[in-house]
Amino acid sequence: MGLVASAAAMTLGQSRGAAKLGAPLDLVFDVGLGRNVNVATACLDAQLTYGDAPVSASKTRLTPLTELGPTGMPQVRLQGPVVQEPV
Repeated sequence: MGLVASAAAMTLGQSRGAAKLGAPLDLVFDVGLGRNVNVATACLDAQLTYGDAPVSASKTRLTPLTELGPTGMPQVRLQGPVVQEPV
């Protein structure tokens, strides 16, 4: 019996936005995906920590954006709860 799976490489560009203590996290990243991979249909996931404390996945949202970033690459928005510690 065999198993066939596909995989694609992903790279993140520099973040746009700022993580400010006392404010909800809201950052946008350019995403470099493999050929023929669409950011809207890719299986993307984020694991967020504030200091040493992991943030629950139920409080974190990663959203593909429909418009391309300033570099012409697809983008995703990462949103999280109020920042209590350094990210």
